Amino acid sequence: MEIRAYCKMCGKPYIKRNGKSLFCSDACKKARIKQRYEAEKEERKAYAKRWREEHPDYYEQRKKTVPNYERDRWRKIRGSQEYTRECPICGETFTTWYPQKQTCSDACSRIRQKRYGVNQKKKDYHAE
Repeated sequence: MEIRAYCKMCGKPYIKRNGKSLFCSDACKKARIKQRYEAEKEERKAYAKRWREEHPDYYEQRKKTVPNYERDRWRKIRGSQEYTRECPICGETFTTWYPQKQTCSDACSRIRQKRYGVNQKKKDYHAE
């Protein structure tokens, strides 16, 4: 017994393979899945935008209340000691909580890595 139905995606008539089929082909099924995914994605974006508009200062408050775990971990290990160093690249004086930090910024760090190589400590160790 043939059961005829109309595809939910394109509207073409087709013969159902089983009682649950809704689409005439796999291409229509995949297109419908993609269409629903895109619609849900847009809904999530709209919700996030509304939420950010309703709570404009949430992230600023969170930055103040949520601790910096990496900094706190080093403070526990080394105490609350602050190190003052001079950047070997730009000569700027900076303070840090990390005893191994050698440069003042990520930009200077990248310059130092290009200039001396990424594994400078390994090179120095093997040269001795």
